[in-house]
Amino acid sequence: MLFGFFIKTLAVFTAAALLIYGITSSASLGYLAKLVAIDLGLSIITLVVYPHFRGIKKGDRIIVSDEKTLLLLFGFTNGIAITDGRINDFVQFELIDGTTGIGKVSRYEGFLTSAEIKVMEKNVKIEITQ
Repeated sequence: MLFGFFIKTLAVFTAAALLIYGITSSASLGYLAKLVAIDLGLSIITLVVYPHFRGIKKGDRIIVSDEKTLLLLFGFTNGIAITDGRINDFVQFELIDGTTGIGKVSRYEGFLTSAEIKVMEKNVKIEITQ
């Protein structure tokens, strides 16, 4: 989920806008409003572009889905990426119950959703008891 990332970039760009406003002599409130608008625009552009540069990294929390599972929304993850990947790449994952498998990256992390991987092959966890 990129909500926290958006808040951080918004804070950084707002701080930069306020510094520029403070340094600029004879700046009006209209100038500050333009700086804040640029700040918000840069934050939104960063939010859209960042996942495509980053992709999925080892250790990211992900949504693993197949035909049998209902797609979970709003950050309810059920797995962790074991390898790095990009859209249409195959990555290894581990589910919450310890099951591992291979899946295809179908979408990146969104504003309120985690990255999604479609299952291609899943290994069943075997427990040996005596």
